[in-house]
Amino acid sequence: MRKLVSLGFSCQSRFCIYLVIADHRLLPFDYNVTTKAALLAAFRYDGEIFSLRDEDVMEVYRAPKEGREGIHTKGVYLWHDYAVTEDLKILPNWREGLPLIRQEYAAMWGRFRSLLRSPDEQFTFVISNTQINLGEYARDFQDFSDKFRITRDFILDLKEALTAFGVRDFEILVLNRNLRDSIELNHAFLASWFRSVFAGKLTLPTNGQLAASVFSVGAADSTALTSVAGVYESGWRIVPLSDHGAAITKAGEPVGELRSMQGGYIAVFDDDAEYNPYRYQSGRWRTILVGQNPLAAVKPQLRLCCQQYFSGPFHWP
Repeated sequence: MRKLVSLGFSCQSRFCIYLVIADHRLLPFDYNVTTKAALLAAFRYDGEIFSLRDEDVMEVYRAPKEGREGIHTKGVYLWHDYAVTEDLKILPNWREGLPLIRQEYAAMWGRFRSLLRSPDEQFTFVISNTQINLGEYARDFQDFSDKFRITRDFILDLKEALTAFGVRDFEILVLNRNLRDSIELNHAFLASWFRSVFAGKLTLPTNGQLAASVFSVGAADSTALTSVAGVYESGWRIVPLSDHGAAITKAGEPVGELRSMQGGYIAVFDDDAEYNPYRYQSGRWRTILVGQNPLAAVKPQLRLCCQQYFSGPFHWP
């Protein structure tokens, strides 16, 4: 069985892993915010981004909306390593805690290095830009894209960096907040070592059944999605993209993703899509669990279930 290992960009990856595997070991990307550039630099320079030397440039960073403070250095935001006051401000003497934090990250990186270079291990590296407050670490849309948008070039750079670091057998699993990006990445990498899953913008904690669907824990057989593919009422379509997921489209536009799992299906909608059948509070998963094996009568079950979940003028599918 492949080991699930978080590569950031935030705590969301680690929390999703924990929901399916109760692994309590601490690794360096579990509980901080890391940019794309910092992640690549970590592998290229053997964890130097976590050196936390006294001469390194460090600054107190304050989240614009939430107001919480943490330390930013070299593209890493240390968000859970320092205590904060009741008004979420970091203590003035925060530099006094650097020696202990430096020691902790040195130990985590050493454990991480040994694990990844083990010749007998197989890994699934999980990267997520889905945490709803990740925008707190960017000035604007372009800055967010530069720091956290998951592109084809970034995946190629990461694959190269992991290989050069000495990782032998791995796959990359992306939890993507952007539906179109996720679809395009899956088209770009028709390979067993890569998969992108649309997840939207997620709060913490994440629903365990949804986390299970992301990692294909208890997934249904490969016919589960093809059995519900096709045209539904009012121009809705379900279009299988792989054994793992299908696009939900309306008027030719992708608005969500359907995934199979044991005993049914999970649909995740893009809350920015024009045809979203249920405009819910941003950052909250909208799930639909339908269908039972065998799959002979899935289509009518799917229709009835969705009518039950989505009252009003919408008819999905």
